[in-house]
Amino acid sequence: FIGGIQNCAGLIAVGQSGAGKTTALEFFHGLDDQFYRSDEVTPASFVTHDASLSEEKLEKVDLLPRIKHKSLLCNDMETWFSGDRESIRTTMSRMTHLMDGRGLTRDSGSHGKRGYEGDFRFSFIGASTPLKSRAWDVMGNAGYRFVFYHLEGEEVDRDTLEYNIFEKVYPVNKHMCNTKVLSLLSRLWDKYGGYGSVSDDEIQVQKDARSAIAYLAFVVQYSRATLIEGSDNTPTPDREHPHRVGAVLRDIAKGRALVDERTTVTVDDVVVSARIALSTMPQKRRPVVRALLNPSNSGQLTRKEAQDALGVSKPTAIDRMELMDTLGIAEFTEVDGDGRGTKKLELKDELTWPDHLTFPTR
Repeated sequence: FIGGIQNCAGLIAVGQSGAGKTTALEFFHGLDDQFYRSDEVTPASFVTHDASLSEEKLEKVDLLPRIKHKSLLCNDMETWFSGDRESIRTTMSRMTHLMDGRGLTRDSGSHGKRGYEGDFRFSFIGASTPLKSRAWDVMGNAGYRFVFYHLEGEEVDRDTLEYNIFEKVYPVNKHMCNTKVLSLLSRLWDKYGGYGSVSDDEIQVQKDARSAIAYLAFVVQYSRATLIEGSDNTPTPDREHPHRVGAVLRDIAKGRALVDERTTVTVDDVVVSARIALSTMPQKRRPVVRALLNPSNSGQLTRKEAQDALGVSKPTAIDRMELMDTLGIAEFTEVDGDGRGTKKLELKDELTWPDHLTFPTR
């Protein structure tokens, strides 16, 4: 709905098989004027160069014009983040240009230059299994085009499982959710007037919400940084500028307010952005970052607490704590006056969780 958004953004639900990623995307099926469903997408499909097809036929199979001003739904993005570093880098490089929202042109020996220029903004909602470390390394150098939301699969007991299987609870509940989501989005689409109908100037962001969004952008910048070898052969964090991810988190908060039929963004709307910010980082970093930022821990974490939070061995816990120090998120020291050399992490002051922002439990 929001006009004035210059770039495209992608939100990817991440989780193991059975965590509910695909189910969540299916809630949006049925609104063809707002969403375009494609269960499997390759970056080459946006502007194709198949030598066996004529220019006329290529225009009919190009994906980019079909998703213009819509949300692309893709429930299988695992191949985007698998493979070697070069293949992931090629994919992300192409998507970086595509998600500028100004179209995409490509050259080939068979068809020369072809593509699309102008306003070709769209949004991207996808699903993937957890990303490997090499994918996060490449993502850290490809711009904040995608943000992530981690889904945890829920454990069920035998009685609950039996009930779900034989009483057919899942398909009934899924249909109910799909119906309610489509009803809500159809009503909002009519209320606001469709794509780009709400001027960016019409949406006001309260002061405490603005500061919370800026804070979350720094959280992502620090926690998603890649490590490069410094001049003294020690790992050094390579951080991208937080402006782009801050804009994505801002627009998500604006969208949350519009869903509630408000044009004023409050700090309560930012909690949605906070959930995403705390998921938009490598999987191995997430538990210790969450534990450090959680106000109930007062910005400190001992080795034992880190070990319990991560569910790992003592040496691995120490490695992760040292990583937090390297990333500049916390200082890795010994507890003062302990006499036993107990290790602890102490969060940097600039990353202290804001008092006015509710810390998301999940």
